[in-house]
Amino acid sequence: MCDKWVPVWKNEGEDIDVVVRSSFLDQQAAWNTKPCRYIYWSGETYLPPQSDLATDHLVISTTLDVPENTDYKRDQNYIYVPFFVFSPYLSSGKLFDTPANQRPHFLAYCHSNPIEYRETVFRKMCERRPGECHAMGVCDGGVPESRRDNIPGHWDSIDLVKAYSQYKFVLAMENKQVEGYITEKILNAYAAGAIPIYSGSSTVSTFFNHEAYINMDDFVSMQACVEYVCSLTDKQIDEIQAKPFFKENFLYTNFFDPGVLNGEKERLRVIFKDFLAD
Repeated sequence: MCDKWVPVWKNEGEDIDVVVRSSFLDQQAAWNTKPCRYIYWSGETYLPPQSDLATDHLVISTTLDVPENTDYKRDQNYIYVPFFVFSPYLSSGKLFDTPANQRPHFLAYCHSNPIEYRETVFRKMCERRPGECHAMGVCDGGVPESRRDNIPGHWDSIDLVKAYSQYKFVLAMENKQVEGYITEKILNAYAAGAIPIYSGSSTVSTFFNHEAYINMDDFVSMQACVEYVCSLTDKQIDEIQAKPFFKENFLYTNFFDPGVLNGEKERLRVIFKDFLAD
């Protein structure tokens, strides 16, 4: 980011120039005792508290809205980077391109946080397509007979994508509806070649082609969306799967490729360079 800086990562010591603080303070030792610059980063819908030792700061947030009950402001030091950018499937492309009639199951549901709205959607899907909708995480919508073995690994697990590749649809609904908060869920489904059924931030259509996924928030009711999904033929599912997934002029194409410099990467480089300059 800055030619004169060679970053060295440390978890302790006094010779610190910049502290990166995340939301998980319970996992961070309070070892810094000197004033310096701080970078606050969060992959959640909330931000870490500001330090009294910060002489200057940057905020890297995965939401467009500044969280309530904080002292942060939406200014030049507040940088929005959607969480999905950190997914390994951002640049991998579709890993499974199996047509609908060769996918043995209808809908996959893999979540660990029992959000009532999401649970209700899955329950309604199970009612319409009994035996064809499967829960592979902690949550099962109150339909225990839908349970399958839990998928091991992290949120970006290839095992999860492989499991999704056996399904026509994946429930890819966010934990909260916060502007700009778009996580890995929609890309996990895309990498598997399944159609994401999304609900969350309205800015999702800024990045992804609205014809390549189903946005539950576009329907007059939850039930209307459920009925639409269940009415689709294999031919119609294949037509949706064939649509380009990313919008034209997608800001984050090859975002972590050092050989690619687009307008967004240049904008962020300048911000960091100015912040790190003496």
